[in-house]
Amino acid sequence: MKLIVKCTSPEFSPDDIEWAFVTLDAPLLERALARRRIFRQSQLQDDELYDLFFWDNRPDFFARYSNQDRDESLDEEESLENTLCDHTGQPLEWAHDLHRVSDETSIPDAYLRAVECTQMRVDAHGIAWIGHPKHVDADIRTGTIPWELLESQRLFGAQSGGQ
Repeated sequence: MKLIVKCTSPEFSPDDIEWAFVTLDAPLLERALARRRIFRQSQLQDDELYDLFFWDNRPDFFARYSNQDRDESLDEEESLENTLCDHTGQPLEWAHDLHRVSDETSIPDAYLRAVECTQMRVDAHGIAWIGHPKHVDADIRTGTIPWELLESQRLFGAQSGGQ
């Protein structure tokens, strides 16, 4: 399953990063669920625990506008909005700061933004990521992917034999 997750930044981000693109494949799902077990076990030791962070460079962060500094040119017909329409022509429908897109969806390189020091945040509600745009003293935070969605995707993936 592929998701577009809304991003926020408490500080100004000159790269205008607005979204993260996450592929919820089997290794990511298993890693997230294992980290959830660690979180729950740690919470039994200290009920003041709110969240845990793990290095995890999984999402691709991107912006609405192409990066003008790149040498490549985009096809006039290709826009980010067309890419995000899930190949159905339907408008994006958001739920919990995320949108599911088709497995064929990809983000053109011109929209991607360099983010480093990315961490997965695990808490009682789900997973999210925090990253720092290169050469900027700011952070970008994704919306949370709820545990219910992760659990249902795990069950779906096990039944279909795929992701």
